[in-house]
Amino acid sequence: MTKPLSEQLSDLSVRAKKAEDATAAAKNHAAESIEKREDEIQAAAAKRKATLDAHVAKTQEDIASSWNQMQDKLHSDVDQIRTKIDARQYQHDKKKALKAADDAEESATYAINYALDSIDYAEMAVLDAISARQTSNAM
Repeated sequence: MTKPLSEQLSDLSVRAKKAEDATAAAKNHAAESIEKREDEIQAAAAKRKATLDAHVAKTQEDIASSWNQMQDKLHSDVDQIRTKIDARQYQHDKKKALKAADDAEESATYAINYALDSIDYAEMAVLDAISARQTSNAM
């Protein structure tokens, strides 16, 4: 059974706070710790994706199609960001390292803005679902 939308939003809020705390903590950890956290994030994301994919299979075809397109775009954007970060990790020159840091911060800002847009999209979808439920109950 699907969780109520309010509970799903609460889960999203908790996950966003966890990401914020982990990002703050990453500033103080060694590269190995950061890589370990990245692996944990990827594993958690893979687990969430598997759960979500099972749920999407039960929904209407047009909703599943829209979600898959957005999900593919997100994965593509994340892959591009990671590619840029990986390429810049090999730069040892001071100027290049500073430029790489600026670019990584810009990419992080883009990712944060993308996440904010995704949250707005989720909120709109929840409101749409509530409205549809209210309409169906009124009939």
